[in-house]
Amino acid sequence: MKGNGGIKPGRVVEMKEGPFEGLQAVFQAFDGHERAVVLIGFMQKQQRVKVPVSSLNL
Repeated sequence: MKGNGGIKPGRVVEMKEGPFEGLQAVFQAFDGHERAVVLIGFMQKQQRVKVPVSSLNL
């Protein structure tokens, strides 16, 4: 099932701004209209992080 904006959970996206700029993340879900939940590889684990949708390169 597609989420808002046609992005499917599991899609790889790139962070385009903020402290995670340049990192790839796995989209999980939208958290309201302006935030998204993504998985970022950090310290050999996948960390679940909420980020502004505007910081994602879709």
